[in-house]
Amino acid sequence: MTGKTCLLFAFKDDKFIPTHDATIFDTYVADIQVDGKTIDLALFDTAGQEDFDRLRPLSYPDTNVVLVCFSVDSSVSATSVIEKWMPEVRHFCGKCPMILVACKKDLRMDPQTIARLKQDGERPISTEVGKQIAAEIKADAYMECSAKTREGVQDLFVHAARLSIKKRPSYAYRKKPACVLH
Repeated sequence: MTGKTCLLFAFKDDKFIPTHDATIFDTYVADIQVDGKTIDLALFDTAGQEDFDRLRPLSYPDTNVVLVCFSVDSSVSATSVIEKWMPEVRHFCGKCPMILVACKKDLRMDPQTIARLKQDGERPISTEVGKQIAAEIKADAYMECSAKTREGVQDLFVHAARLSIKKRPSYAYRKKPACVLH
């Protein structure tokens, strides 16, 4: 679990929900103020499990920004960014702006997490490694956050909304610009 759903709840409800059912496909709507404008965000939380590889592409049309998330306590999730998510995102979303998001930032300094990872010969993924992955996949931005502490959550969605406004063709503007995030 990378923390995508917790991230969305931290943003839309300002709550940390530590346990939840595995996501198949959920949609949330939230507003955000960016540079004096109200941006309507349609947030699509998609399943990462292989069982849903054929269903997930249905969420990609009309996407304005993609958030590709990994967890700082999971090297498997970071590897999946390169091996699974980037090929899929680039195939279905082309040149759509993409932000690489390191979730669960608070776990980097958590003694239990550090001890658990050490048992497997690992350690939390550093900011430097996250930035290297972002450069490798040519992400438009690299950001870190913690749904638990809310650190970086608001900044992430403000940046995503700005990217959406900046990258969309002018004919796509509406009274309230919309932003779709995966």
